[in-house]
Amino acid sequence: MTGQREMLKFEPLKTSIADLMLRIKSLETAVADQPNASAAYTDFYRAVERYRSEIECGIPTQRCQLELNDKQIACIRKAIDTVDTRVRKALCERNEQDADVKARQLKQLQLDADLAWAKRWYDYFSKTMQARITRQRDDLKALSLLADPSKDQCEMWFYLSEMEAMLRSGRTPDNGTACYDEEINIATFLDCWPPKCYTAAYQHWIVAFNDAESAQKIGITELAEAVKHAADLAVIADEALAKRREWILKELKAQDCCGPMSKCP
Repeated sequence: MTGQREMLKFEPLKTSIADLMLRIKSLETAVADQPNASAAYTDFYRAVERYRSEIECGIPTQRCQLELNDKQIACIRKAIDTVDTRVRKALCERNEQDADVKARQLKQLQLDADLAWAKRWYDYFSKTMQARITRQRDDLKALSLLADPSKDQCEMWFYLSEMEAMLRSGRTPDNGTACYDEEINIATFLDCWPPKCYTAAYQHWIVAFNDAESAQKIGITELAEAVKHAADLAVIADEALAKRREWILKELKAQDCCGPMSKCP
């Protein structure tokens, strides 16, 4: 059994070594193939470069062959600008909503943290602190019974020291934070939390917890709505990009840029 446990300790190391060996082999293969990959990329790059030059050179020639007057060209440009404005608006609204979602996500993280913090201290005053003090009180009772003079003197000294530590307050004029120590002892508890102070603190954290819980739930709802709206706007933006040319062609016909009457003064 012991041998098996020892072997299991080395399993993660074996896995890590095997993964490292695979990575080394993959890297060696990539390095060996680099000259071929570089040559293939060079051919691809040059082919694309030649194709671009061919297209660039052909555009002016083809444009010169068109029999369009200034009025028609202005109409075409207006149609393109109309659709491009529509597309830009869709993209801008999508991007703004995406930014809003990111901001709300960061805000939600803070709201979650605020709620966790408020719940921590609400629980502390509603149950945690009193439960801890009750356990300490029971422990003190047990220690007081163990500290019997008829028993071993060394043991008695030890038990008395334990009792003294539990009865030593951690609160000082310069250390009020001891009152909020989750490991608070009985003496500190008695120094910090007489009924009036406890009631004031407990009421504060009740309100803080309820406010934080409400804000966190509202934040979740608002974030969900923002995410949904972002998804809707993303669909609209994607459609605008995909149908831009189709919309421009429709706009050209709608404005009659090249129709029978377009050449008329």
